[in-house]
Amino acid sequence: MFTKLFSESWSFFNAHFVMFCWLLLPIALPVELLLTLYDAYMVDESTSFLRAITPSLLSMAISAIWTAALIFYIASAVGGERLAIKRAWQLGLEYWLPTVITLVLTYVAVFAGLMVFIIPGIFFGIKLSFAFFEVLLANRSPIEGIKHSWHLTTGHGGKILAGACAIFGPIYLLYIGAGVSIPHGSGSYLFAYTLLSVVSVLLSAFYTVFLYRIYWIAREDQRAEGG
Repeated sequence: MFTKLFSESWSFFNAHFVMFCWLLLPIALPVELLLTLYDAYMVDESTSFLRAITPSLLSMAISAIWTAALIFYIASAVGGERLAIKRAWQLGLEYWLPTVITLVLTYVAVFAGLMVFIIPGIFFGIKLSFAFFEVLLANRSPIEGIKHSWHLTTGHGGKILAGACAIFGPIYLLYIGAGVSIPHGSGSYLFAYTLLSVVSVLLSAFYTVFLYRIYWIAREDQRAEGG
């Protein structure tokens, strides 16, 4: 089952790869480059915690735009009608507030779980995987979206975790390797980390496609049960 889902998601991602690039990179590329520059030249041991995380918070706020745009585009393409890039961005801006609230609530829950112990953080991440789909596609509030995600992900946690590991595992290993082998703040560091960040953004599109496929199955199961 997992292999089939992964293969179908890859085929969809590959077929829409150019559109994903146009949809994500005009926003993500400059943001990731600025984050890398800030980390390389503006952050050191004396930097306050608030100053260190401020760019990441701003990045999260901006990423809510492309997250929403991406989900609306995927849903439209699956339905046979591809949204234009401009329209997807417009929807991303229109739904920015509920998306960023969902993003913050999800990050807080996962981070809290990781601080307690790693396994609760992973568990929360899995259970909240469908929250964005519920908020954006089912027009629910962030809290309602999280509640419905918690229910819908039941029985699908293994596939969600396996997909996350398969898609993001290799890129995180490359991050670790680059951090160990490349001098911090060098030109090679800027290039490597910007490139890895952009690849991560594109891989997040692949993972969103994968999640959407599981979400669709979960919704079909729910309808079959009369839920």
